[in-house]
Amino acid sequence: MSLGSILKTAIGRGLPNDQDDVLKLKDMFADSGRLVKPRDGFSPFFDRPLEESIIGFQAENNLLTDGFLRPGGGDRA
Repeated sequence: MSLGSILKTAIGRGLPNDQDDVLKLKDMFADSGRLVKPRDGFSPFFDRPLEESIIGFQAENNLLTDGFLRPGGGDRA
């Protein structure tokens, strides 16, 4: 699965992350068991649990583990 294919803009710490993209990623990671959805729902802001989920996904898929996702896909390590 290429998570970058669902993004409108790049996602990562320090970037102007699109809140819809952040929520999509958090829901996808929750559906795959990588994130636990809080009782009151996800925040639309980039946070440490999302960054850790991205890095874990990147590592498992032999991608560059930089914590950033880009539209069109990630870089192979």
